[in-house]
Amino acid sequence: MKVFVATLNVYELQQLVATLKSYAMGAQLQDIALNKNYLLLQHHLKGPLTVGLEIRPLRPRLGYFFGEIPKSKYLVKPIVLFLRAHAKNLRLVDITMDLHWGRVVQFLYSGSEGRECHIEFRSIPHGVNIIIKAQGKSISLFPVKELVPSQFSLDGTEAPFDENVYLDEWMNAFLGKATPQSPVSLIEEQEKKRKKEIHKKEMLIEKLTQDLSSFNKPWLQVGEYLKSQQTLEVPDDWSTLIDVNLSLSSNMQICFAQYKKQEERREQVVGRLHQLQLEIQGLQQSFEKEGVEPSLNLNYLSPPSVRSLAGELLSKAKARGRKLKLADEIEAVFGKSAKDNLAILRKAQAWDLWLHLKDLPGAHLIIRRPKHKSVDQTYLLEAARWLLNETLGKKKVIEGDRYEILVAECRYVKPIKGDRLGRVSYQNEKSLRLRV
Repeated sequence: MKVFVATLNVYELQQLVATLKSYAMGAQLQDIALNKNYLLLQHHLKGPLTVGLEIRPLRPRLGYFFGEIPKSKYLVKPIVLFLRAHAKNLRLVDITMDLHWGRVVQFLYSGSEGRECHIEFRSIPHGVNIIIKAQGKSISLFPVKELVPSQFSLDGTEAPFDENVYLDEWMNAFLGKATPQSPVSLIEEQEKKRKKEIHKKEMLIEKLTQDLSSFNKPWLQVGEYLKSQQTLEVPDDWSTLIDVNLSLSSNMQICFAQYKKQEERREQVVGRLHQLQLEIQGLQQSFEKEGVEPSLNLNYLSPPSVRSLAGELLSKAKARGRKLKLADEIEAVFGKSAKDNLAILRKAQAWDLWLHLKDLPGAHLIIRRPKHKSVDQTYLLEAARWLLNETLGKKKVIEGDRYEILVAECRYVKPIKGDRLGRVSYQNEKSLRLRV
């Protein structure tokens, strides 16, 4: 069964334009693509936002989603070249509709030195067209016909319009899906997924709780006993912790070392238990607060303000790692292994920042940021301190010590081919001094 949704009427299109305007004002046009059914305009503000102008003769429609233009084969037509020459890198300053002409949407872009570009999208069945004007020149996708005033009028009795349902159907048509998912099925699917995730975390909590019971050996008490009594003769309950073939001092060292190791492990398990409980609490609350969690192909339901740049990078790299939010649009991330680090580096943007402890082995850290957005020294130091603690361990970082952190844009950092340890070569680096 083919996906087919009628084009929007004037009232519905007006609502959709108002919502899009609230998301897109000030966004920079970064890429343009055209195929036989869509002209795609990729913008960036707090993340990628792609506007799709559907140009099917019988079903011209407007849609959008928060994401980049999918990789595919696209047409190189004069209208695309014109847009790249006159509109690329300009910012969207207005989206309007003149109700006199009905389903006609106007996009106005502006830039430095008075540069402007005007895009008119006529989403009219049998009259679809895209007309572009810039610097006294104009071009259109199809021959331009004279507009006829619209007969549609807003009388206050219009049927309710559910934008999410419309965008769901529009996105399925854009992706070529045969059967669109209903909002109800989406909710059921996401609830099932979250319940499964909660169950996994609860099982892990149960296992870690059992592990805690194994961290109760009296290593400290035995060590203190040996130190005070100066003898290897200990109560029977402690005899299994003593090696009679070793000296008194060796047994004391072993007891204190085992105690320290046991407490470190206990601390890690308790911390992980606390983290899992918070994650479960967040998942349970999301049933009530979020309703439908957007899937990969339906991320137009999630505005860019809630997107995680670090999480997005981990997803693209198919890597495991940890992330730290430093500020709006600035996040740090590093992998859990050398393989993860290399995967993250390869998927990072050229302008992202790479950090590494100088002359010390360990993980490297990536700071994600929008292009041309500088990272304040305070955030660099915070990321460097996080990297230091995670690489050496908080207990090995000595107060008062000084460390040197290398900082470079990812474009200047290259993995060493064939190296299994995750080492890289770099240039144009700067040094950041960190005093603990």
